[in-house]
Amino acid sequence: MPALIPWLAMFALIAAAYPPASRLVSAPGLRLALTLALGLGGLSQVMLWEGLLGIPFTPVGVAAPYLLMVAAALMAVRGHQSSAVNPPSAPLSLRFTAFLLPIAAAVLFNGAWWLFHRDDALGIYQPQAAQLYALGGLIPLRGADSLYLAYPMHNQLLYAYTYLISGWENEYLANFIGALLSVGCLPAVWALGERLRAGSGGAVALLLATTPTFAAWVSAGYVDLPSAFYIALAAVFLLRLWDERRVSDAVLAGVMLGLAAWTKNAALVLIPLMGVGLAWAWLRGRIALAHGLIALAACALVAAPWYIRNLAGAGFILPDTAWTDQAQRTVSRALLFILQLNDYGVTGWLMVAGAIWALVRGKAGERLILLLTLPFFGVWWLFASYDPRFLLLILPLLCALAGAPLIDLWNVLGQRRRTLRPILWLIALALTARAVWFSVEYKSELAVNPFMDDAAKRIILERESSP
Repeated sequence: MPALIPWLAMFALIAAAYPPASRLVSAPGLRLALTLALGLGGLSQVMLWEGLLGIPFTPVGVAAPYLLMVAAALMAVRGHQSSAVNPPSAPLSLRFTAFLLPIAAAVLFNGAWWLFHRDDALGIYQPQAAQLYALGGLIPLRGADSLYLAYPMHNQLLYAYTYLISGWENEYLANFIGALLSVGCLPAVWALGERLRAGSGGAVALLLATTPTFAAWVSAGYVDLPSAFYIALAAVFLLRLWDERRVSDAVLAGVMLGLAAWTKNAALVLIPLMGVGLAWAWLRGRIALAHGLIALAACALVAAPWYIRNLAGAGFILPDTAWTDQAQRTVSRALLFILQLNDYGVTGWLMVAGAIWALVRGKAGERLILLLTLPFFGVWWLFASYDPRFLLLILPLLCALAGAPLIDLWNVLGQRRRTLRPILWLIALALTARAVWFSVEYKSELAVNPFMDDAAKRIILERESSP
């Protein structure tokens, strides 16, 4: 029972963000996603500011101001009336949820069962979390030699907090939290799909969940998909702001994009793109100038302190850790979504079709998403095309774009839908089974010894040598 206390404490702290989240949005999936974002984003922000102010990290010392911040947020949104946009029919929603839940469960099990074992998780994120835990504060910068110390610390601080409340380097809980943030992409992209085209949310969430590259990285302990989670939510609230002109949506769009940049520095590329989108919305008369300024200010409030610290303590905003000389500026690299079937499968083709559809026939919301994704892809192709993993940041947005042509095609089929429906559900079932299978690692070892202890796991993961 004592071993469960840190897990229950983390769940309770995340759940504390549910009351303000439920006042801000009404769709159940989006409420859960926003609760997760506000909960874990709020915790890491408290730790950042305590580190900047020299306040030592303690379990209560972090939790108390976080809970006060949640209470203040609840008071601020008192009386706020949330709105819903064309929720899908209940039977259809339940069917897609039935496919998504086993995938999410497999991912979270894998995150909770295994310690960190992927390259950057072992080389960067876990050691930094361990040092944050040991120091009880931020890791001091070392001038121009800081490099990886200048990486955003959102995930690492959360990992360190799980160590604090556990009293030891509890990598199981830490890896679970990273997987939970990554799984948050599923309800976030569902909400984004619904915002773009009513009825497409479940389909685009399933597309994302069954994309091979998603399964490969969702419980790796990396920061790409957690950053993508915040980016997807920023897009949701940016579109809500376009449609409804609410100050709360302006604040949330900015906060979510700020959290994305506070999670991975590649998300900084999206901040000026959001600025262009806000300017376009203002010129179109969709928002007031104040809405755009509020969104940008909220983003800066969340993201800027870390990068100002980098500039002051290391002399640069971003470390020179991108191997731009290795960029592969080729046609095949530009077409990787349709050529690399092992990474993207059929989803890659649908994403490309969705982007083309948005360019040719897209409405304003779809073109806003293109404004965020196409320039980001261009920057990646020019400077970082040696590693497709960086594209995970915009993968949910591209999946959401695939929803519109899918719905339009489905409508065109007319009476033939009755014949195709069982075939499509069988394909969805097969893709779900595949995603579940590949989301759990070291299955043969797990089957042989399902009750293995920590020492056995370390040997399997090659964290320690076999005696």
